[in-house]
Amino acid sequence: MMFKSVNSGKDIFVLIIIGVVCLSSQVAMSGTIDLTKSIQKCSEISSNQQRLSCFDQLAEPLINSSAASTANVVEKITPIVVVKTEQAKAIDDFAKEHIEKTDKQKTEEIQSIELTISELKKLIRGEWVITFENGQKWQQKDSTHLKLAVGGKVILAKGTFSAIYLKKVGSNKRMKVKRLK
Repeated sequence: MMFKSVNSGKDIFVLIIIGVVCLSSQVAMSGTIDLTKSIQKCSEISSNQQRLSCFDQLAEPLINSSAASTANVVEKITPIVVVKTEQAKAIDDFAKEHIEKTDKQKTEEIQSIELTISELKKLIRGEWVITFENGQKWQQKDSTHLKLAVGGKVILAKGTFSAIYLKKVGSNKRMKVKRLK
């Protein structure tokens, strides 16, 4: 079994899996090969051709072994593949919300809500801490002056760069807020 050149991380991952499968079958048959040392030995070879040849030699017993022992080895290797897949998905999902969403996703996402103020409190620097009837608690994050009253209706709307703005119903003046609770 000969491989062409290694072009990507995916090729290397496949080679490592093949090496692990081969070494696992050899360990099961002879019990004398240390899996980690054998993989490390092959991976330290600088020449692509010689490194692939090393992995080919490790793969020979697997190819020549029976289908039953191959199934057992693959069964033992499956958790490694699952961990790599979950890790790859987590890496792929990192900060994905910053990618422009499709029109369907934009329409399904709530852009604003209307709430009624149940409690107001001013901090020492003049920022509002606002509690709504649904239990949410928000704090003002800028220096905008806005007259608010208990029982008043306000709109919370999403802005750019994940900002949230609060404005009184029927008014265009708004202030930046962040959610506390």
